[in-house]
Amino acid sequence: MPRVALLVPVIFSPRDSRESWGRFRDIFMAGAKLVTRCPLAAGETIVFDATLSGENVITSVPAKVAWAHREGAYVVCGLVISDGAASRDILKAIKNLLASQREAHLAKIRTGKTLPEFSVA
Repeated sequence: MPRVALLVPVIFSPRDSRESWGRFRDIFMAGAKLVTRCPLAAGETIVFDATLSGENVITSVPAKVAWAHREGAYVVCGLVISDGAASRDILKAIKNLLASQREAHLAKIRTGKTLPEFSVA
């Protein structure tokens, strides 16, 4: 399953710290890219909640910060999700998200409100 580019809010708690927030830039079954102002570092463990869209909610997902670097005032982190149940929940949420986006796109095509993104020459 490839990474899905999206920009959604994330609420997370680093170990022994109060709740913080950020945004996912992308997510896939075994990880995500998080942008935050919280000073996270490689090796830290966090627990996060996120709503990918509508009813596609993932909660209490443990993740380890694999890498982190600063981009101006923000910290960009690569997260690794190794919990099997959480990975399955994320995969299900991604599939639901992609299916709903596909249906919305097809509905627009049927009503003539947009052109297909792809064409065969």
